[in-house]
Amino acid sequence: MIEAITYSLRSEQAGNDEEYYQTIRAFTDAWLEETQKTVGALVADFQVWRAGQSLAVRSIGEHAFELLVLGVYLREHGAQAENFPEAAAVLLETLLDAQEELHWAEDVVKTLRGLVNGISDPGESAGKGLVSLERLLLWLRAQGEHTKAARLAEWQAYFNVQQPAASAQALVLCRSLAEDFNRNSMAAFGKYTQGVEKFLKEVTPRARWRYDVCLVTSSRLDYHLGMLGTEILDRAYRQRFLASQHIMVIVPPCLRAQPEGRCQAEQTPLGAKCTGCTPTCRVHQITKLGQQKGLVVYSIPDDQLSKLCISSGQAGSNIGLIGVSCALTNWGAGWEAERLGLPAQGILLDYAGCRKHWAARDIPTDVDIRKIETVAS
Repeated sequence: MIEAITYSLRSEQAGNDEEYYQTIRAFTDAWLEETQKTVGALVADFQVWRAGQSLAVRSIGEHAFELLVLGVYLREHGAQAENFPEAAAVLLETLLDAQEELHWAEDVVKTLRGLVNGISDPGESAGKGLVSLERLLLWLRAQGEHTKAARLAEWQAYFNVQQPAASAQALVLCRSLAEDFNRNSMAAFGKYTQGVEKFLKEVTPRARWRYDVCLVTSSRLDYHLGMLGTEILDRAYRQRFLASQHIMVIVPPCLRAQPEGRCQAEQTPLGAKCTGCTPTCRVHQITKLGQQKGLVVYSIPDDQLSKLCISSGQAGSNIGLIGVSCALTNWGAGWEAERLGLPAQGILLDYAGCRKHWAARDIPTDVDIRKIETVAS
């Protein structure tokens, strides 16, 4: 059994992820029921405000999760956001645009992003009030998290038309949600994220100048947020996904058995398409399942979903997505897919292992193929 670098969904006793999925379903049921009692009135008023702005209808669960995201991000990243220089944030957004346009210079641009990130000194921050929310949105955009920033910006706009006392109380509520979730999720999911603390001790001292510093220094609470987020969004998007005429499965390159230089996948405008060079390769096995079930399978890196959909004309084209990625990135990709008009179902990698973020060498990751088959049915 492969040792987890940060997290693993696999039970040490059974060696599979069945226990995890039972745990996340039960936890989500309880969290939604309890949270609705706490934020129900706030969410109902927010839904009325959104209707007045002609914004798409979303479920109570989605909005409750947005409030949790806001609370967790203020708790975990408020200091980074509040102390990040505005000039650096503007420069990072410019570099992100350049990375999208100049694919041949991606490595150079990522190096420059790391240098600019290194300018920031998180320091200490109270992280309270609307000013911190504004700074948080600025920081998220600087890290390339435009879709997350757009979601939370809706709440910022709503808060701005409320009485100051009501807005301040709502942010206190978000922080309380985050504190409660931190305690309860550690009890429920802590067994799956035991490797995070060791990883952080090793990587944090040398991570400051990395372009992906915010990802690799994520806390256990960030991982737990991702686990809950994927489950909530899967439920929210399920009916629209099932109504899709075609299904596309997106898997990460870290699932392949062969390293980049030896993998014989065919590069297409939609991503890498497996040619079956290694029968034991997980990507090959998922591709075979796709052939049996009428699913199209492509492999793309975790930060190229929007580029894939826009360049290929898939957005809003009655295609549903099954996205496989790690616990930190999956729920954000779900929001991104929805923004592009693609109802998605997320499935978590059983553990993370790619050299791009987590390991000194490529460690092939894994996913429960039965989950893909079940989700597609």
